[in-house]
Amino acid sequence: MKRIVAAKMPFITNSDSTVTLDGYTAQLATQTVPNSGYIEYFEVRKYRRGVLVRFPHPNNPNYIPEYIDEIKLYEGVWRSYSLGQS
Repeated sequence: MKRIVAAKMPFITNSDSTVTLDGYTAQLATQTVPNSGYIEYFEVRKYRRGVLVRFPHPNNPNYIPEYIDEIKLYEGVWRSYSLGQS
């Protein structure tokens, strides 16, 4: 991830609401910055069937808040995603 940040790679927003970075495509529920060079503070965390990329809140841009597992949110999003795959 630090290599990607240092390279200031562009985030490519696709017409299907996915984002591509360095050859990897993901569905995001938020807006992205123009390129990876904008990301100074972040945390990558393994989470269930994938990963979480965590970053600071705009009101406190130099601090990543304590992690809280939002299990009901995860279950709802996963159920919604699974229904869309049928």
